[in-house]
Amino acid sequence: EIATCSENEIIQQALTQLIRYQGVDRCSVFKLKRGKLQCVAGISVEESHQNTSGVCVKQFKSEIAMEFSAEEGIMGLAVQSGELQYCADCATEEEFKAHPLGHTQHPGSLACVPIRMGANLLGILNASHPVINYFEPWQLHALSLFCNCLGQLLHNNSLINDLEAEVEQRTHELRVALDESEVLKRRYQQLSIEDELTGLHNR
Repeated sequence: EIATCSENEIIQQALTQLIRYQGVDRCSVFKLKRGKLQCVAGISVEESHQNTSGVCVKQFKSEIAMEFSAEEGIMGLAVQSGELQYCADCATEEEFKAHPLGHTQHPGSLACVPIRMGANLLGILNASHPVINYFEPWQLHALSLFCNCLGQLLHNNSLINDLEAEVEQRTHELRVALDESEVLKRRYQQLSIEDELTGLHNR
């Protein structure tokens, strides 16, 4: 149900399902903002286990601080090409851009998949696993389908929010118009009373 969810809540719920059913170790979504790719949501398999078991694990919160130029790294290639980019061994890939906060362990395999709605790029999905050559063709295809569905959800959510904003705007305009009408009505009544009093006085 997306009508009551924010965009980030939809993304977080979608990533949770991706972790749970597609064998991904870590995944995150980056949105394009002012020429930068900024992480808006992320989850690891450890966090997913914590959510279901209640066992405390190291959180994946540092991912949220990540920001990259839209023209660099594997994600940059995904932005520029508009197509899925797969790095089978990040340790040997020159295009791979390391975590800016200095993680000691790089992912073995990384897939960067555009999230689109029509011709519009909504974001980039990062899906990784510590094992090199981990993702098979069917998994990459599943990631592409996932991003197509997520793009549709985000687009629908945007339409709902836009519609709600329009309804609120029109409601506000109607209230203002009614308030102005009430003011004019009272003013007219006041003038009518004054006219009647003036007429009586003239008699």
